[in-house]
Amino acid sequence: MLPHIGITPEDRKEKGNILSRPQKRASLVANKYLKQDDKDHYANKRLKLAGDLMEELFAYAFKFFVKDVKYQIERTSARGRRMSIQRT
Repeated sequence: MLPHIGITPEDRKEKGNILSRPQKRASLVANKYLKQDDKDHYANKRLKLAGDLMEELFAYAFKFFVKDVKYQIERTSARGRRMSIQRT
């Protein structure tokens, strides 16, 4: 369990701490020492700004472009033709 933390016996204490955090928080909320939070509330959501959205869109389009260029090169070489690249 939790191999990314480590697999040696010394790492068991850290694993125990990580696994006990949610139970501790639930106990504090149940006994009204902490306020309950709502992870679905809009105040707890992250906004994607225009730059982030543009980055995702560019990455998607560039990946599609590279895939298409690779396909065209493979198709041309399979047919035994010579590749001609035009520059405008």
